Amino acid sequence: MDNVMAVNREDTFEQRHWANIIGKENKFFVFFASLIFLAVLLRDYFDVPIHKYVLLLIVVVAFIYLSESFLIAYFAFLIPFLPGLPGNYIVAAAIFFLILKQGKMVLNGYMFAAYAFLLLQLIHLFLFQSSIGGFVKFSLYIILIVLVLLKKEKNERPALVLLSFGIGVIAAFTIILLNTLKYMPLSLLIKNGIRLGNIATVNAQFDVTDITLTLDQNTLGYFCAIALSLFLVLLFSKKLSPPWAVVCIVITFIYGSLTLSRTFIVISIGVIAYYFLMNLRISKNSILASTSLAASIMSIFIVIQMFFPTTFQFIMKRFQEADLTNGRAEIWNQYQEFMLAKLDRLIFGIGIQEMHVKAGFFHVPHNGFQQIFVAGGIVGFLLFMIFLFGLYRCNKARFKDGNQRIYLLPIITLFVYIQALQFLSPHIMMLPLIVVFCALRIPAGANLKRY
Repeated sequence: MDNVMAVNREDTFEQRHWANIIGKENKFFVFFASLIFLAVLLRDYFDVPIHKYVLLLIVVVAFIYLSESFLIAYFAFLIPFLPGLPGNYIVAAAIFFLILKQGKMVLNGYMFAAYAFLLLQLIHLFLFQSSIGGFVKFSLYIILIVLVLLKKEKNERPALVLLSFGIGVIAAFTIILLNTLKYMPLSLLIKNGIRLGNIATVNAQFDVTDITLTLDQNTLGYFCAIALSLFLVLLFSKKLSPPWAVVCIVITFIYGSLTLSRTFIVISIGVIAYYFLMNLRISKNSILASTSLAASIMSIFIVIQMFFPTTFQFIMKRFQEADLTNGRAEIWNQYQEFMLAKLDRLIFGIGIQEMHVKAGFFHVPHNGFQQIFVAGGIVGFLLFMIFLFGLYRCNKARFKDGNQRIYLLPIITLFVYIQALQFLSPHIMMLPLIVVFCALRIPAGANLKRY
C-alpha cells in the first residue's frame, strides 16, 4: 500500500513538473509570436528601420528555446509572415533545429517518393532557365514538410498548430490592412473596390526589392479560407471556446472578403455549408457548433454592412464578368497542349523553375495539380501523389461517429482552392500542408484549453 502511494506521489510530482515546464513554454511561445508581430508592425507601419537579420535572430532564438511541438506551432504562425521576413533562411533554420530536436531521422516509402520528386527536379537543372539556387530553395520547403508530417511520433499539440496559423493569418492581414490605410483612406479604398493584399496597388512608390509584408490578393484569400476551415475544426473539437471561435471566424471571413477574391467567396461558402451539413445530428456538440456558426454568419453580414457596405457590391460585379475563370481556362488548355506535344515532356515534365519561360507562355499554370504535372510529367505527378497520400496515412487518427469528415475539411479546402492557384511555386503555397494535415491529429493530440 505504501509503495502504491509512493508511486502515485511520484506520478503527481512528475505531472506537476511537466505542467510547469509546458506553462513556461506557453508564455515564451506567446512572447516570440508577439515579438515578430510587433517588429513587423513597427517596420512596415511606423517605418522603424529593423534589419531583416534582426528578425531572423528573433526566430532563431525562438527555435533554440522552444521544444519540437512548439517550434512547429511557431513556424505555423510565421507562414503568413514569411513574405515579409527572410523566409528561405527561416525555413532552413526550422529544418536544422527540427533535425536536432528530433534526434533521429526515420525513413519510409513516402519520404522516398518526395525525395524522388526532388531528384527529378535536380535532373531538370540541365535545362535552360534553371538554377541550383532555385532547386535548393524548393527542396528546403519539401524537406521541412517531410520532417514535420512524415515522422513516426505524432505532434503532441496539433490544435496549437492550427490556432497558431489562424491567428498568424489574422495578424499578418491586420498589418497589411494598416499599411494599406497609410496610402489610401478606408472610404476611398472601399469606394474604388481596391483588392487588399498587395501594397503596390495603393503605393505607387512601393519598392519590390524591400522586404515588406505584402501578399498577392489570391494568396491572401487562400490563407484566409484555410484559416476559416481550421477555426471551424477547433470549434467542433472543443479546442476553442465558441465566443472566441465566432470572433476568429468573423474576422477571417471579413478579411478574406476584402481581397474581393471570387475563389475565396465560393470556397468559403462551401466550407460553411459542408460544416453545417456535417453537424446535422441531434447532439449537444452539434447543436453548439451549428449555433456558433449561425452566430458567426449573422455577425459577418452585420459587420460588413456597417463598416464595408460596398464590399458585396464589388464582389457581385466580379461574378458578372464575362470570363469567370479570369483566363485560367485558356492557360489550362495551353499547357495541356504543350505537355502532350512531346513524349519526354509528358513523361518527365519540364521542371518547376521558370516553366512559363520554358513553355513560351506569359503565365504560369493557374492550377495546382496541373503545375505538378507540368513540373514532373506523369512520373513526377505520381510521385507527388504518393507523397500526399503518405501525408494522410501518417497523420490520420482514429475517429468515432464519422467525425473524420469534419477533420478532413481543411485538407479539402486546400486542394479545392489550388484548382485556381499555383501550388509548387511560389513555394509558400505548399506550407499550409503542415497545418491541414495536423488537423487529422487533433483527436489524439493535447487539449488546447490549457494554452
